[in-house]
Amino acid sequence: MKLFNIVYINKKERSAFVSKVQPAHVKVLKELERHHCTYIFQEHNEKDAQQIHLGVQVDGASRITLSGVTGAQFSHSNNHEDLWYLEPHPDRDALFKECGKFLIKAYDADGNLLEKETLLALPHTLSITHYLSLQHEVRDILTRFEMDQGYSNRPNRNTEQLEFAKVQSLFDEFQRSVGNREKLPVSLTKEPLDQTTSVDTMAHTIEQLLEHRHQIISLSQLRLDREMNLRRETAELRRPGADRGITTAIHKKLDSLEQNLQSAEDTLKLLRQMIDHIHSLQSRAHMTPESLTGNDSTPASLGTEQRQKIIHLYNEMVQLWPSPSSETESFITWMLDSSHLFEIWTLLQLYSECIRLKFLPRTQIMQRLQEHLKKHKSLSGVAIQFEHYKTQDRLIVVFSPQIQLSNHEIRRPDLVVTFVNARKKSHQHHALQIRHLPYQNPHYTYLLRHHLMGSRSRFIHDLAGTAYEMTSTSLIHSASMANWNIELEESPLYSHAHFHVTPDQTNHLRTYLSRILHQYNGNLDYCPSCGSIQNGTPYPSRKRAYKWTYVCACGEIWGSYVCKNSYDEEYHDEQTKKTQVTKYMFGNYNPLSSETWDVYCPTCSRNQNGDMFLQNINGERLDLQL
Repeated sequence: MKLFNIVYINKKERSAFVSKVQPAHVKVLKELERHHCTYIFQEHNEKDAQQIHLGVQVDGASRITLSGVTGAQFSHSNNHEDLWYLEPHPDRDALFKECGKFLIKAYDADGNLLEKETLLALPHTLSITHYLSLQHEVRDILTRFEMDQGYSNRPNRNTEQLEFAKVQSLFDEFQRSVGNREKLPVSLTKEPLDQTTSVDTMAHTIEQLLEHRHQIISLSQLRLDREMNLRRETAELRRPGADRGITTAIHKKLDSLEQNLQSAEDTLKLLRQMIDHIHSLQSRAHMTPESLTGNDSTPASLGTEQRQKIIHLYNEMVQLWPSPSSETESFITWMLDSSHLFEIWTLLQLYSECIRLKFLPRTQIMQRLQEHLKKHKSLSGVAIQFEHYKTQDRLIVVFSPQIQLSNHEIRRPDLVVTFVNARKKSHQHHALQIRHLPYQNPHYTYLLRHHLMGSRSRFIHDLAGTAYEMTSTSLIHSASMANWNIELEESPLYSHAHFHVTPDQTNHLRTYLSRILHQYNGNLDYCPSCGSIQNGTPYPSRKRAYKWTYVCACGEIWGSYVCKNSYDEEYHDEQTKKTQVTKYMFGNYNPLSSETWDVYCPTCSRNQNGDMFLQNINGERLDLQL
């Protein structure tokens, strides 16, 4: 079996009188590239303005199936005898709605399996590097959830997870014991032992552990660097009025980020050196005895004491890495091979964000996930409740719940985040949909509005008046753009949004939760950085306050104010009078002013100076010709 990129030669047409699409003439472009024996198909690529589709070539097949995609259908090409092509679903905008691995199987006329291949389907906006980062982080988060059941929230957890000084010491000793020998045996012993005894195998295992940690800390470095740059830009904006400790807090936060960033850079440098050295060991392990000694003599055997020392060093070093149980390892493997990897990664990122804000899970996450999968054969419907350590408010994250309407139709958002206010005894539901289309491409902009309108219809209108009534809907994608307040007909403020999330850019999930806590719930006391509770400073006085400033001990700063009275009277109606506007040093969901630390009101689109900011659906600023 071989998989190809193809394009249609003739245009296929659908008709009410034709129940099935007619076989297409197709043009075969080239065989798909592979990554570690897995074919890679990049969705929404084009060749000479034609959409590229998926073709499967296999001898003697009568039927082709694709696992994990409901309603997937392969049709036989009428100009290539052994070629099949995947039919676009009439109700979908892509061949693959998901991002992950799929299994393609070919059967003969008697139903016997002929061949099978694994396919990795990626959207146009995600690269294979992104995909591998998703896998690394899913493994890291799940391992941490099992090993750290107290869910501690270290500020620099990615670099503190390992004792790198001890790792380096053991690694150096291991290298001296093995790597400096003039004659390096390929095998330490021929006797079967419980411990791994091949130098090459040991070196390969160590390399995998080092590479995994390098990937995780590289992601942390990218995110820290992005946050540092954005905070510095905001810190340079003018801040009229009393300082109230803001400058000191800004420097404290930037210093903390800089220390974490430097720690990450130092660790990455150390890891890279160790990886280079382990590569050298593997290269020497693969060398033949002749290349090492200049003749065909057998390499000298290690003594028992030396052999046991190397094995001991290897075992001691490997044990420094967190090691999940065999059951958890099987569960992680299932996750990594899922056709919903991006959705799973997003779910785990939301869990991590809740914990960062000091909303701690009321049950062990790994235990809950594994029990749900064992019982239901999927993670759909799994719910984890997170409770704030001080307020007892709760965040509930539900993955792909199935909601039945009174007419028995089903509504299934990809994620639902519910905030439960313990004091008010109230709750609000927020729906999230995940799409994998290149919305930044002008040809797909109309689909962005179409998908937002579809979410509004399915989750706002259809669920109104039910126990699952939604307060907002948001679209998550991997296209590099965002708009946090999209006006759709007469929707209330902040009802609809879209934002992008990728492995190197996750701060929008933080913004999303800040908006739930502050904008919808109205409790501005939650620090958006660490989740602690802070009392704001009112201005000009508590009785006449129209502005509040919050400064957290962690160095985070945020503020809230009422839109100007003059704008209120002229540009706000009765429903939007005294609109509360919230601003942050990092992670704003209202557009940030370019000159002062100020944001634009979501109702009248004006900042405190009267400047206007209008944006299109993509989130791009519109030029105003006044």
